[in-house]
Amino acid sequence: MNRPNWQLYGTLGCHLCDHAEQLLQQFSDTRPIQLEQIDIADLSPAQTEALAMQIPVLTTGHSRLSWPFSLADLMRAYQSELPNA
Repeated sequence: MNRPNWQLYGTLGCHLCDHAEQLLQQFSDTRPIQLEQIDIADLSPAQTEALAMQIPVLTTGHSRLSWPFSLADLMRAYQSELPNA
């Protein structure tokens, strides 16, 4: 099975982003996901401004989760990407 590709948008010094990263690490210990961390400082000014007050934000193939999200939210997002889900 291919691992779903998820993106976590955040930035350095964001303690909520650190919490989200830890939660995703915990989740990835039990479910195969490909996690890409994206620093919003590396995006265009318009994208940075749009996300600045929302981070951390997780995008998946079928979902967009804004903080706070839980392991249950991650499981729902993961299951939505499985065939026949």
